[in-house]
Parts: sequence; C-alpha cells; structure tokens
Amino acid sequence: MAGLDDTDQEEASVGNHLGKMRQRMGAARAAEEDTDEVSVEKPEMDEDEEEEAAEVQQQTRRDKRASRQTARERAAAAEARAEAYKEQLERFGQQRQQPTQQAPVTADVDKRIRSNFAELEKLETDFVAAQRNRTLTPEMERTMRERAQELDVERMELASERRELQVAPQRRQQELWRQLENENSDVYHNRQARDYAMGRAMQLLAQGRANDKALHDEVMEEARTVILGKRPKPDAIERQRATGMSAGPRGLPAPAKTTISMPKGSHYYKMATAMYPDLDPAQACQKWAQGPGKKLKALGG
Repeated sequence: MAGLDDTDQEEASVGNHLGKMRQRMGAARAAEEDTDEVSVEKPEMDEDEEEEAAEVQQQTRRDKRASRQTARERAAAAEARAEAYKEQLERFGQQRQQPTQQAPVTADVDKRIRSNFAELEKLETDFVAAQRNRTLTPEMERTMRERAQELDVERMELASERRELQVAPQRRQQELWRQLENENSDVYHNRQARDYAMGRAMQLLAQGRANDKALHDEVMEEARTVILGKRPKPDAIERQRATGMSAGPRGLPAPAKTTISMPKGSHYYKMATAMYPDLDPAQACQKWAQGPGKKLKALGG
C-alpha cells in the first residue's frame, strides 16, 4: 500500500490475522452455548417420599425372606402358634374359674402358719423374760428348746403343704390336658385340626361356656367333622336303627348266690358274734355274711 513502510505493512497483517482468530473463537463459543445438552441434577426427595421408599424397600426385603422360608420353618411356626393357642386357652379358663372361689385354697394352712409363728414368738418372749428374771431352770430351758425345734419342723411342713396346695390345680390341669391329648391324638397331631379346635374353644368360652371336658369333647368332634372329614360316632339311637337291636342293656345271667354255712359254735359263727356283740346272734351272722364273710369267701377263705 502507498505511504506505508514495511513495518507498518507487517503490523497490519498481524492485526488482520488476530482479528480472524477472534472471530473463529467467538463462533465456536456461541455454538457451544447453543447446544441442546444440559446438566440435570437429581431432585431431593421430601421426608414423606423417603419414608414411602423405605417402607417399599422393607416390604421387598420381607417378601424375599418369606420366599426363602422352608417348609420345616413354616411347620415349626405353626406348632408354636398352636402351643400359644393352648396356653392362652388354659389361662383363659383359669381366669374364669378364679372369681368363683369363695376363699383361697391355702386359707386353712395359712391360719395354722400364723398360729405357729404366734406360738414361737411367745416362746421366745417367755424364754428371754425367764433369763432376765433369773427364773429359767435347766428343765424349763430344755423344754422350751425342744418345743422351739418342734415348731420349726412344723413350720417347714406347713410351708411344703402350702406349696403343694398352690401347684395342685395347675398339676391337675396339666394332667387333664395330657389325658385329653391321648384320647384325641388324631386331632392334636394334625396342625390344621388342632388350630381349628383351639380357635373354636376360644370362641365358645367368650360366649360364656364353661371350660370343662364337655366343651373339649365338642370342639374335638367338630374338628374331626370339619377338618378331618370324619363322621361323628353314632349314638345309641342311631346304633339301634342301624342294627335293629335294642339300645337298652342286654340281659345278663344273674350271678350265682353264695351261701355260707354258719352253724352255732362254728368258726364263722364265732367270728360274726365277736365282730357284732351288740346284735342278736342271728342278725350278727346275717350282717357278717353280707359284708366281711362275703369278701372272705371271694378270697377263698
């Protein structure tokens, strides 16, 4: 260009080059800002959403654990549930029976225990007073000590008797349950039938039925019919209709009469008159023959 030296031309060329570079960089920056890609952050959940997610996760874990439960574990759980029903039924029956009791079963032995303590306390007081007054003789001291030992033994026996009275009802209840279980082993050994019987018993007890053997037999028969599919045992009338036989007791031959010869002066005669001296000899022989003589004859005497 005219009027510019070499230095000016070089500076102008460099300026043009730098200007083009700025244009290209600006275009690239604009394209980057106009892109559709955005950065999205995960929104924070509120407390209700977090609790709901935790419940869903917990429920999923329970479902997984339940699916892993084996048949043996399910049977064991059912057995434990049946035992819980049984214990609950026993406790419910005992609670129903308690209000009807007029007095504690240990009332009499408690009275004797109080009497024992009172006598022992009086004996100790008399012993101390005799020592203080210097009236305690060796014979009196020996007698008092022997009586104190007797009272101590009596106290231990009364305590044992009281414990026995307390546990006796529970022991009888347990013995009854064992007997009933042996008589109804088909129901007790079937989990579904046992659960049904226990649930039915609880229902009847809640309706005011007494907790007795009649109720137990009723729920056992109902469990046999509903769960085990067994028909109830026929009663006397049904057996009569099925067989055509009378429901009454069959005639049995009369037992042979046993006679005892008791002539005057015989051994049996002497035994009868000696046993009943206040009666006439004939009456004494008759009474002896119907009682002791009959037993003696049965034994081969």
